[in-house]
Amino acid sequence: MPLLIQILVVTLTLLLGVKDANAGDHNDEALCVIASETTKLSSVSHSLLRDIFIANPNNAPSGVRIRPFNLPAGNSIRVAFDRAVLNMSPEEAGRFWVDQKIRGNARSIRTIPSLLLLEKVIAKIPGAISYIPLKYYRGKAALLTVDKYKCGQPGYPLRMPNTKAP
Repeated sequence: MPLLIQILVVTLTLLLGVKDANAGDHNDEALCVIASETTKLSSVSHSLLRDIFIANPNNAPSGVRIRPFNLPAGNSIRVAFDRAVLNMSPEEAGRFWVDQKIRGNARSIRTIPSLLLLEKVIAKIPGAISYIPLKYYRGKAALLTVDKYKCGQPGYPLRMPNTKAP
């Protein structure tokens, strides 16, 4: 079954009657990097993660092309990831992608609209990689270490900012 149809089927299945977890409190929570088992990755460096998510072509050790997936622009989890990995605010990220398109350098990074759908899609698509708050990780995709730290371990570099509501 073509990839687009697989994504649509999973999306429709999950969207029927399932509340998404995109809203809510994710303060000071680890952002886990997850990948398809086909990548054969167990660890990534911060710099490799940055290269992947600015759409520089990369192949996994298995030879499979790495395919990054993002949450929608403006999503608090995506904003935290872009700040932690790309060192960009939402405005800077937006300008970066517009600039890349104008220069003809933009490689497509797919967007998954739902946090509930994200891990299932990543697990099924060869070479897929993304990020998810630790409390939503369900073990369907491979959990990668970042700079040799396990997700949630002291020193793990990717976290949601600790902000308090006024």
